[in-house]
Amino acid sequence: MTDFKYNAIIPERWERKLFFIQDKATRQWGALEISHPFCHTTHCSGSLPLLQPLMPPIADEIYEDELMTDDEPLIFFVTRRGDKIGIMTRFGYSDIVFDSYDANDTDCTFRLIRNDRKRARRADYWHPDPTTYAIHRRNVSAARR
Repeated sequence: MTDFKYNAIIPERWERKLFFIQDKATRQWGALEISHPFCHTTHCSGSLPLLQPLMPPIADEIYEDELMTDDEPLIFFVTRRGDKIGIMTRFGYSDIVFDSYDANDTDCTFRLIRNDRKRARRADYWHPDPTTYAIHRRNVSAARR
């Protein structure tokens, strides 16, 4: 199931579409997602769920937070390594290089803040939706080149 030995697999408590997994050697946490959900109907009773890596085991800890939207709360996860943090949703994850974050419930956005900038504090704005996330990662990759 994984390319490493693991200590623990813990399911996400709400939607049960993510599994948090701890690498036995490094003791760091990652996440697997179900890309083909469990079926209880007859036409897919013989199929097994497909687990795919969402985030490799790079976090010392992962904890849950939420954005309050008009429809329902949007669950996201804060990843921590040392004194740095990142954000993970079912659409992907950010690098664990930030010092703090602000969540804006009205706009449904995160503001990830790095304190080590010489200029004014720069921040990444990231919307938890797959198209915006793909654009964000593309822009970050282009900026690094």
